[in-house]
Amino acid sequence: MKSIKKAFGNYNKSIKYNSSSFDAYDGIAKVCLVRGKHENAVLNNKKSIELARACNARQWMLNQLIATIALLVLSHTGRKTMNR
Repeated sequence: MKSIKKAFGNYNKSIKYNSSSFDAYDGIAKVCLVRGKHENAVLNNKKSIELARACNARQWMLNQLIATIALLVLSHTGRKTMNR
């Protein structure tokens, strides 16, 4: 758990120094997923995609980010279904 907090802090520092870092937002999304905060994970992933498009990121990188959001949504809906 300590390493998750450290990763979250490092990604936040990265955003503080470079607010257009789509990699940092993607990292935060993954940390949020591990913490079980799916809504925050989706929001951060969407921000990551938005920034990547604004930075004219390569298509393969956008594809990876889009695939991540698909996994986030599937894992969130799957957990809701399993818990019922």
